[in-house]
Amino acid sequence: MNPAYYDTQFKGSIVPENLPSPCYIITAWNPMDELLPDSENKKRNEVLKQNIKTGNHLCIEVIGGSTDWTHQEPSFLTSAPQTKVIQWAKQFNQRAIFEILKDTLYLLSTDHPEQKVLLGSFKKRIRKTDETMQRHK
Repeated sequence: MNPAYYDTQFKGSIVPENLPSPCYIITAWNPMDELLPDSENKKRNEVLKQNIKTGNHLCIEVIGGSTDWTHQEPSFLTSAPQTKVIQWAKQFNQRAIFEILKDTLYLLSTDHPEQKVLLGSFKKRIRKTDETMQRHK
């Protein structure tokens, strides 16, 4: 698994106290760490967003990124069941998703979601939304 996943930070309109538990963060961006053109990534994420919304699940746009924000991936925080989120992740060739249980953040491999990696406090990984969010709309 890409070591960068372990340090991922998040930006968006996230109010941790209002989130259902569990919830998940998923993206369709850059399948299997292959850098695709933004136009292709946006199309992929739009299909994922429609999948989430079709199921009437919570769908909050967030950005996951490196600690210095040189790498960013628009994503979605959703209340969909884990099995559904894993199904979507596999559909879009993603290695992993994030799970949030109250304030605890986990990294889940799409191949072995039962083997969760504890990443610590979710709140401590939330950064203020700024021009970064606007750039990807």
